[in-house]
Amino acid sequence: MAGRHAKRRTRSRNVRRCRHTAIGLSAVGLSTTAGAFLAAAIAPVVAAPPAHADIVDLVIDPLINPLQETLTGIVDASASLDPTAVMDVTAVSDSVAGLDPAAAAGIGSVGVDTGSAAAAAANPAGSFDLSGLLAELGLIGNGTTDNTALAETFQQAFYQPVHTFIENWISSPAGQVVDNEINSFFQTPSNICGVICDGAPGTLADPTGQDGGLLAGDGGAGYDATATPGMVGGNGGDALGIGNGGVGGDGGLGADGGSGGAGGEVMGNGGIGGAGGAGGAGIAAGNGGAGGSIGQNPTNVSALGNGGDGGTGGAGYAGGAGGYAGGNGGAGGDGSLLIGYGGTGGAGGAGGNGGAGGLGGAGGYSGIGQAPSGAAG
Repeated sequence: MAGRHAKRRTRSRNVRRCRHTAIGLSAVGLSTTAGAFLAAAIAPVVAAPPAHADIVDLVIDPLINPLQETLTGIVDASASLDPTAVMDVTAVSDSVAGLDPAAAAGIGSVGVDTGSAAAAAANPAGSFDLSGLLAELGLIGNGTTDNTALAETFQQAFYQPVHTFIENWISSPAGQVVDNEINSFFQTPSNICGVICDGAPGTLADPTGQDGGLLAGDGGAGYDATATPGMVGGNGGDALGIGNGGVGGDGGLGADGGSGGAGGEVMGNGGIGGAGGAGGAGIAAGNGGAGGSIGQNPTNVSALGNGGDGGTGGAGYAGGAGGYAGGNGGAGGDGSLLIGYGGTGGAGGAGGNGGAGGLGGAGGYSGIGQAPSGAAG
């Protein structure tokens, strides 16, 4: 199922169009209110054949219904928010009543950019700060590192159960039969495993992991090149709809680890970067691969999830009087601007026989600030 196509990493406009179409499919079955977040700019382009509506009822609805129930709960909970906790409407009204109209003529002379104000009025959607509004309501972080509770709750109470259900379905005998049938209905690019499926892992001939399903499924792991000196680890495949990016493969002797794949464009976590290969005689240690970031959907609303952790740097060679430096850790992937956090940077590799340790990788960014950097070797 996962490997029915030969894998290529060529990206084209057609590939992107298919990926955006898949996100529209993930909104099937959501109510108008609860589904607005996912369906805002991702209307379906390809519909399932009418003769196979039973498969939609059997498979796709069970995948989407848990999302509907949870999002409905979020909408219901938001109804209890007290708007006066964010803004004192009476105070604003009193302030407006006390404005001096004559002072408006001098706005331009006191540094207010009236051109920007006019542009915002002409394009209100472009000037709307969704992240800022949600931060004011306490629903997301505001650029600080003290608000990870929402991201952790989202992972434990919502995403992980949904992800586990999807993976159990894909690996079940019934899931394999039904998914193969669904995948045969749609023509997908060769680097994508199908509609609902996990991408195949990378190989020696093609180290990059295959992308996951258009609707649901994880990206394949990058090829582990530990046994192949000088070979860089394969990059993990991307998740496209709902799923996690594939982990990057470890590098061979003196080679870098592969990067983790991107998380799903609706929700999902980036893959962990591969470890750098150890150094050898006259061979510098490899650097860790970067962690995968969250997926980038076609709207201005961030996908949900965490960035992947960076891979660790390879250890420096112990021979020689001075020793060799360890490899640097990989950077952590960026997390969601709405709900999620960035990946931790990878630790630097230890130096060999007194050699300098590698530098730790930088932490990834998200709506709650920057994640910790990796420790130096």
